Amino acid sequence: MSGLNHNPSASAVTHPVSPPAPPTDAPEPVNAPLHHPGLGQAGPIHSCRFEQLPGEFTACSLPPGTALPEWLGGAFLSFCHGAAETTILCATERVPDHVTGNRDWQLLHVTESAGLSPGQLIAAFIFPLKARHIDVITAAGSHGICFLVRRHALPTALMALQEAGHKLVARTVIESFPVAFLAT
Repeated sequence: MSGLNHNPSASAVTHPVSPPAPPTDAPEPVNAPLHHPGLGQAGPIHSCRFEQLPGEFTACSLPPGTALPEWLGGAFLSFCHGAAETTILCATERVPDHVTGNRDWQLLHVTESAGLSPGQLIAAFIFPLKARHIDVITAAGSHGICFLVRRHALPTALMALQEAGHKLVARTVIESFPVAFLAT
């Protein structure tokens, strides 16, 4: 009887018992290493605090070498010159209709980073979002790190980040937006 445990003094044949496998769709524990196919291991997840800021944002695509447009009025989240285009992240209300852009982005601002370096912090937010196939734009500067997610994906994004151990906090001073961290 190979493969079976047989006790001659007992009348029943017993089989080795293994604990049940965890469900494959269960979220990983907060401090477990998080893996993303093709990207490797992000490391342990730390609990950060973040807030959802009001308003809608647009990623504008302008010709390469474009100077800072006057229609911005000095308030923007990110301004980046690239070889193929100049990209501006700003409040949608500032974008003229003739400007090409991807609208409907919502802004999440990290308020407490749990002692993580900027790279670790970005990974701690990107991995749970990408695991749910959520598009994300990252903007970092002297006022902190922000993540933009599509409005239609916002409920799933908030759930994914909270399941990863991050805490959504209420914004206490809405009046300070966008001056609080947008470049002026």
